[in-house]
Amino acid sequence: MTRPDSGPRGVARLGRPYDPAEGAARTAWLLPTELPRDRLALLGLPYDPARAGERVRAELLVDAQGEVLAVRVLD
Repeated sequence: MTRPDSGPRGVARLGRPYDPAEGAARTAWLLPTELPRDRLALLGLPYDPARAGERVRAELLVDAQGEVLAVRVLD
């Protein structure tokens, strides 16, 4: 996994950058999930260590190869 790029608030972009040549031909799915709150640090986002054991709602944008393209934190 590569270091997340800056993005809109609550969104971390992972993996390779968008390639306009792939355009609409690239299939992706938006998957709801929950992550341990301490995983926010891996995305470069702040979190309260006192709440590290709690879960946070998120959505993953995943391509056909299973690569996570983006993470949106909802909580």
